[in-house]
Amino acid sequence: MTHQRFRIVRLLGACLVAALVALTAHVVAAAVLRVTVLPISTPTSVAGARFGESVAGLGDVNGDGAGDLIVGAPGADRVFMLSGATLAVLRTMVDPNGTGNLFGYTVANAGDVNGDGVDDIAVGAPGPVPGPLPLPCALPPCPPPDPAFADTERRVRRIRRLGRVARRCQR
Repeated sequence: MTHQRFRIVRLLGACLVAALVALTAHVVAAAVLRVTVLPISTPTSVAGARFGESVAGLGDVNGDGAGDLIVGAPGADRVFMLSGATLAVLRTMVDPNGTGNLFGYTVANAGDVNGDGVDDIAVGAPGPVPGPLPLPCALPPCPPPDPAFADTERRVRRIRRLGRVARRCQR
């Protein structure tokens, strides 16, 4: 029991030291860093576009002397490249695989991949949002499984097995 108390005290001590270091770093950095917030209006008229869900900084893509931004709008399946100087839209990219894939869910500066002297970007599109997953029936009578979820025999067997396990646990 005392060994466990010693562990807890040691853990709390380590957390306290980490908090003090973080606070000291924050206080030191607060005097040095200056944050400027610039509101950017959404360039898309699609409802639920989620403009700004992902943002990444780029080098000076358009040659105006200021770093530029890449902003994702996965609800509209679009990514916008914005000028860092004027916040104007430089380029709009749409999902090359159609719609509904959440193109722009993540964006990142990929560096100069092709060696042309201009930063390239990486865009994530995880795919369509899956529907709800069926839960196994715990208490009989159970409704028949939804055919939309029974796309493979393996999945059907697994759902039935989980249902049997759940019924055994109920007994």
